[in-house]
Amino acid sequence: MKSGHLVSQAIQVRLTRKGMTKKDLADKAGLAYEPLLKSINTGDWSLRELEAIAPALDLTDGLEVIDLARQEQRLADSGLAA
Repeated sequence: MKSGHLVSQAIQVRLTRKGMTKKDLADKAGLAYEPLLKSINTGDWSLRELEAIAPALDLTDGLEVIDLARQEQRLADSGLAA
């Protein structure tokens, strides 16, 4: 799986855990919904987008979003993912 798709998957897991929708994320991040949805679906992320959504996901910055994707992948690989 491409790293961008891993980021999308981690974001979706985080949204589920926080009880948020993609629309909620767009609103909290100050982003337009359709472009955000396209990024989630394609895994094609800009650093600007990751920086914008990080605080809405209770993360520090865009790099922490990427770290979250790595953590989720390690959990999935270990069989411990929810």
